[in-house]
Amino acid sequence: MEDVYRLLAQPAVTEDSEDALEEWDLEMLKRFADGTGVANVKVGKMLDVMSQSPNELFTIADLVEETDYDRLEIRGALSGLTRHLRAHFDGADWMFDTEWSNENEAAYSVNKHIAELWQQVRAFKK
Repeated sequence: MEDVYRLLAQPAVTEDSEDALEEWDLEMLKRFADGTGVANVKVGKMLDVMSQSPNELFTIADLVEETDYDRLEIRGALSGLTRHLRAHFDGADWMFDTEWSNENEAAYSVNKHIAELWQQVRAFKK
């Protein structure tokens, strides 16, 4: 099953992931945050966590600890994210980066730019 999630994440991570991340601007992130789908809500909460520590790697276990979601919910949200972005964001890459360890465990991080934009989005919603 881990291979399935790895394959789902791979299209979102390119060799030039910084350029891919730069496609996300404030308006796109606002539109994503305004969505009510499972991917929007759950990935939004994951972004809340990751944006507090830009460039820090978060494993699924870390995200389970920091959110009220279990492993399956997080995995489901991540696989749903790819489909959601294809359907509603012209196939945009994920707004965060994915790195794989030697043990085939994924870790996720947002860069400082995305973290700042996401925090602005959340500030608008308050």
